[in-house]
Amino acid sequence: MKAKLYILLGLLLLSDSILGQDLEAIKNGEILSANGGISFSQIAYNSNRPLPARKPYTYMLNGNVNLKILGFIDAPFVFIYSNLGNKYTQPTFNQSSLHPKYKWAQLHLGTINTSWSPYTLNGHVFNGGSFDLTPGNFSISGVYGRFVKPTSPEGVVGNSNSTAAFGRNGAGIKLGWQNPGKTNIAGNVFYAADNLQSLIPDSFLRLSPQENLSMSLNSTFVPIKWITFHTDLGLSILNEDRRISNSHLLKDRKNYGMFRAVKLNMDLALGKNMITTGYERIDPGYKTLGAYYFNNDLENFTLGIANNFFKNKLRLQGNIGKQRDNLNEQKLNLMRRTVGNITVQYQHNKHVSISTNYSNFLSYSNLRTFNETQNNTNIYAQWDTLNYRQISQNLNTGVQWILKQDSIKQRHILLNGTAQTAADRRNGVVENGSLFVNALFAVSQQNKRSGISFTISASLAHTELAGIGTWFWAPATTVSLPLAHKQYKWSSTLSFTQNMRQSQAGTLNLRTQLSGTFAKVHQLSLSAMLLRRSALPAQALRESTLTLVYSVNTQFFDLRNWRKQAKNMP
Repeated sequence: MKAKLYILLGLLLLSDSILGQDLEAIKNGEILSANGGISFSQIAYNSNRPLPARKPYTYMLNGNVNLKILGFIDAPFVFIYSNLGNKYTQPTFNQSSLHPKYKWAQLHLGTINTSWSPYTLNGHVFNGGSFDLTPGNFSISGVYGRFVKPTSPEGVVGNSNSTAAFGRNGAGIKLGWQNPGKTNIAGNVFYAADNLQSLIPDSFLRLSPQENLSMSLNSTFVPIKWITFHTDLGLSILNEDRRISNSHLLKDRKNYGMFRAVKLNMDLALGKNMITTGYERIDPGYKTLGAYYFNNDLENFTLGIANNFFKNKLRLQGNIGKQRDNLNEQKLNLMRRTVGNITVQYQHNKHVSISTNYSNFLSYSNLRTFNETQNNTNIYAQWDTLNYRQISQNLNTGVQWILKQDSIKQRHILLNGTAQTAADRRNGVVENGSLFVNALFAVSQQNKRSGISFTISASLAHTELAGIGTWFWAPATTVSLPLAHKQYKWSSTLSFTQNMRQSQAGTLNLRTQLSGTFAKVHQLSLSAMLLRRSALPAQALRESTLTLVYSVNTQFFDLRNWRKQAKNMP
């Protein structure tokens, strides 16, 4: 293993791409450095549970070392050892990524990902290479690699994290030009195809090899300083089964589906007003093999307005949007969504600030019969017949009041309230309703000179599910103070939660921690947690956890300035 590692390091040091990555790094002697740390933790646990949640004693030793070669190659080394299981990893360059760079040219090699457009290549991880060239205002990028590893049906037996798949390779190129603050335009083309010979299809799994050519054009145009246009156009040509046609995708498209996507946005800055409008439409069936997940068959309309009043003390911001699916009217149900959001922020002075946010989510479906689907002459005629609605409303309000603030002390009060309601409405009847309400009051004070701080809080919560309502209240206090000339810090929190409908049911929780740093690189932490839950005598719960953690982080060696060090040697 060591011999293989030395060979890999030697090849890396001698490769032309690495020498071209940063000539200045080699010239200055930035050859090799290593840093990392070691941590050892111990956890003691005790509980009266019949089946404890963890072992009575747990220990874990873990360490990490990161080698930095030539100023740009990172080789991590990690190990974990505990009585719960062991894990060991070492630098494997065939699974890492290199990013050599010289002036305006950069190369990416290994396991990498890139994003060009949500309609073509968007965050898909692949093994291969890509490059980015940015001479002046122009940009050129390209990718090539294996996007999916072939996996046979036999290889997924007993492995829930793996699925059978054909091997898939992909390649693409992107060209762009930009004039900062004025115009940006870029176009890209991406092609990916499954290898028919990489896997013998399994009739039970019904796997089919796919092929896809996708392209997009996006731009930003600022004709005048107060208006900005954004466009993103996408086109995808997709074959769900390459076995149906042996012809080339670009020569014969009769067996392929062609799908389109468009997204348009406009931003208007009129004095203190900011207005944004947007439109997006994605054809049903739109898919690209350069992305993991994709939403299609939707149309979105959005409008947003923001403005400041009273010398910027008051800010109002609102957004509203509408979405629909079933663009081709081929589904048996239609889904419509309406989203509204408004935020109010008021800064009365430097001591008092208020913020309120309200949002409303509404979606509704129209169930269509088979006869309506086949014989409907007006696709909008059935929209007035409402069958199902889902309504959700959210309200959040917060007030912060700074009672005192100077170079020594700071004292403030915080008030916060949230409410959320959700319900289903079918044919005028409300079903599955729920309500959540929470209120918080807190007072805190901090002495910057001594480092002592404390917080006293109380919260009140109400939940209502299936017509059954429950109230909870929970007071809490937190104290923190430094020790040994602020080298160590002690903090403790005591809280109590009680169900107001069941006065005998309550939970007491005490958490305390002592932590600090010594000799600059050593950290020590000791914490304890005590939990007592009182209910019926047979259901009383007691838990205690004690945790001790020691860690050290340091620079093991540094050969980045070896030339200077050699000159200074006697």
